[in-house]
Order: sequence, then C-alpha cells, then structure tokens
Amino acid sequence: MMDRAIDREPIDIPERLPNRCRLVRHRFQHDGRIFDLEIGYSPGGKALEISCSGLIGGSHLAVMLDRFAQIVSVALQYGVSPEALVQASNEAEDAPAGTSSDIFGLLLDALMRHARLPSLP
Repeated sequence: MMDRAIDREPIDIPERLPNRCRLVRHRFQHDGRIFDLEIGYSPGGKALEISCSGLIGGSHLAVMLDRFAQIVSVALQYGVSPEALVQASNEAEDAPAGTSSDIFGLLLDALMRHARLPSLP
C-alpha cells in the first residue's frame, strides 16, 4: 500500500462563542405548544448559536429540533447568514419568506428577525 499526498482546500475555522456569552430567549407558539428559541451572540453582537426547547425530552421531534439547532449553529459559526438559511428553507418549501408553516421554518424566520443582538437600554 502506497501513501499518497492528497491536495485539499484550506479549511475555514469557525467563529466560536466565548464560554460566557449573551443569550436572548424568544418565546412563541406553534401548533398549540409553546417554544423557547435561545440565541447566543458573539461579543460583536452576531448570532452564532441557537437552541430550542418546549417539547418532551427524548421525543422524536425534540431530538430532531436539537439536531436542527446544532446544524444551524455550525452553519452560523462558519459564516452562513440567517438570510441564506431562510432562503434555502423557503425554496425547499416553495414558500415566501416569513410564511413558514412548520416549526423548523418558524425557527429560521425568528433567527433571521433576531440575528443581530438588540442594543441594551
């Protein structure tokens, strides 16, 4: 077996959140249930991480929401804009922006609306 050198593209380094960061919780209702979307912001005020709660832990939908939040968080840390995520989601659903009917689209719509850290009073 021969060793061969493999030419690879340089890998982008994701933007990481500090151990302590500003979190903002947004509560909303969908399909008779109350959900909390938490958005973690970088020191510069950019959304880099999300989590969602409101379902019975361990249920299939709760696991799917958790995985969805992880994927969206990684995308944000690698520089994908919330607008690009919403556009991709809406193209898959064939719906105009802001009109999603499923929980995943609603989370992305909320993320896009709150992508920048609100200024403190």
